[in-house]
Amino acid sequence: MRFLVLARFPEAVRQAVAVGVVGRGLSQGHFTVDGLDLTDFGLGKHRKIDDKPFGGGVGLVLRADVLIPAIRWAREQLPGAPVVMMTPQGEPAKQEHVQRLSQSPGAIFLCGRYEGFDERIRAHVDLELSVGDFVLSGGELAAACMIDAAARLIPGVLGNIESSHDESHNGCLLEHPQYTQPAEFEGDKVPDVLRSGDHGAVATWRMEQARQRTQQRRPDLYSAYAKGQEAPKSKRPG
Repeated sequence: MRFLVLARFPEAVRQAVAVGVVGRGLSQGHFTVDGLDLTDFGLGKHRKIDDKPFGGGVGLVLRADVLIPAIRWAREQLPGAPVVMMTPQGEPAKQEHVQRLSQSPGAIFLCGRYEGFDERIRAHVDLELSVGDFVLSGGELAAACMIDAAARLIPGVLGNIESSHDESHNGCLLEHPQYTQPAEFEGDKVPDVLRSGDHGAVATWRMEQARQRTQQRRPDLYSAYAKGQEAPKSKRPG
């Protein structure tokens, strides 16, 4: 799988995902991260990619006559790959987005800088995503978040693919509490059920804990989970 990053500082994205288990998957060739510095399509001697906004205002806006040709070039490199604009105005990124990206042949990430994008650029992207209700200096870190999350789901990247199945946001529930050694620290003990060896009891405890944690911390997710549980089950034939 190939990720292509269009950004002012594309090397920042590769550096961010080149560590840990995802970095190992990158070095083993399970996926690639290539970058295009937007100044390669910049205008004039100084390879300008931005300008002052019409109507006045502070900051600089990324130019349509720079980014749109860059997007067209990227589509030629990765035919059929979605172009994802990372922007605070995008819809909140969710695990379902990550799953779709991990199953596609590739993805092109368009990263903003400065005051944002010329509005005409939006007609040339397939999806606008935000990693949170806050503003970053640029979209590079946001793109790195999405690539890291999607790469984890690519077969071979994680040592055990089952590791990703029980994580938070899979199936609408947050992940259950986790414990390791020591069994007791400063009077705080690991729940007995986790040390019982009863795998059925452990699974039941984990599911209940996941439900409780989600209901307390993310009632919006829990509501979606509860609706799914209430949906009528299809009958088996015969």
